[in-house]
Amino acid sequence: MVYSILISVNAYLLVGGSHDPTTNHALAAALKSARSAGVPKDNIQAAMNRITNPSSQDAQQSATYEAIGPGQVGLIIECLTDNSTRTAKKVREILSDNNARLAPVAYLFSRCGQIRLTPADGTSYEELWDLAVDAGAEDITEIEADESEFGSAEVLITTPPNLLTTLASKLSKHTLHSVELAYIPTEASESELSEPDQRSLEELMEELEDSQDVVRVWTSL
Repeated sequence: MVYSILISVNAYLLVGGSHDPTTNHALAAALKSARSAGVPKDNIQAAMNRITNPSSQDAQQSATYEAIGPGQVGLIIECLTDNSTRTAKKVREILSDNNARLAPVAYLFSRCGQIRLTPADGTSYEELWDLAVDAGAEDITEIEADESEFGSAEVLITTPPNLLTTLASKLSKHTLHSVELAYIPTEASESELSEPDQRSLEELMEELEDSQDVVRVWTSL
C-alpha cells in the first residue's frame, strides 16, 4: 500500500508537469493521500527526489501495456519504472499466470481527465457545474455521501486530457481528492462475467496492483 502511494506521487509529478504542489494539483492530491495513509515524510520526499533529481540508476519513465484478461475483459496497465525490461517481463509473467495476454485493446477505451472533489462550504452543485462547463468539462456527476469513501457528497468532473491541469487549477479552492488521466470504457459492458472469470479477473488485478512498478490498472467493464 505504502509503495503504491509513493509510485502515485511519482506518477502525478509527471502528469502535472511541475514539482510544486501549489501549482501541480495532481501532485497535491497524491501527497494528501500519502500523508493520510501515514506514509513517512522522508519516504515521500525520497519519492519526489527521484523525479526532481534523478540519477542514471533511478530515473523514472512511464510504460503502458494493453492486455486481454479473463472473460475477454480489456486491461490498460500503467506503470512507472526505472527498468523497463524488468517491468515488461514481470507484467508478461503475471498475465501468463492468470490466463491473460498482451493484446491491443486501446480501442475499448477513451482517454480523459478526471477530478474528484468535495465542494467548498457554500458552493452549490449548480455553481460547480457552471464553472466546470465554462472551463471545458465534458461531464459532471454527483456522488452521494453514502457512496463516498470520505463520508461527504462529492463531484466527479470529466474533462479532455489537455484541460485537466487548467480545470484543476480553477477548482483548487475545493478539496481535491484525485486529479488524474483516466482510461474510460467507450461502451458499457452488457454482459456479466461468469463467477470463475470474475474470480480470475480479481486475482489478476490484485497481483498486478501488488507489482512494484504498476501505478493503475483500468478495465473495460
